[in-house]
Amino acid sequence: MTTDPFDPTRFGRPVSATHLAALARVPASGQLPYPAKGEQYLGGPIPLDWLAPAAELPGKALHLAIALWYSAVRSKGKNPSVKLTSALATQFGVGARTTRRRALMSLERAGLVSVISRDGRTPLVTILPAPRTAEQNE
Repeated sequence: MTTDPFDPTRFGRPVSATHLAALARVPASGQLPYPAKGEQYLGGPIPLDWLAPAAELPGKALHLAIALWYSAVRSKGKNPSVKLTSALATQFGVGARTTRRRALMSLERAGLVSVISRDGRTPLVTILPAPRTAEQNE
């Protein structure tokens, strides 16, 4: 009879009994986490026909797209035109100015936003309706 070649210590880190017990205590309520009082949250709805093309773009374009929606939903009257500040972009992981510029150009080329560059000031970005695909035009 041969011994079993499976050795669980070769796969990842070992899981302790206390860690397993903690996982078992997590309630399986079937509900998404709800923001605590005063905690910031991403509002919506965000059209999937707008979000899906942004997700296909390279780099941090999706991060920036979510930041723009976050800012627009929080603005008075839910204005689709927002100022893209470095603080807002950094909050969503797009801290470098060159990365922010490339992501913004990707979103603009995809027809998801229009950008008004202003000398020495933050760009004014307007969220556009989702571009219609060939399938939607039929």
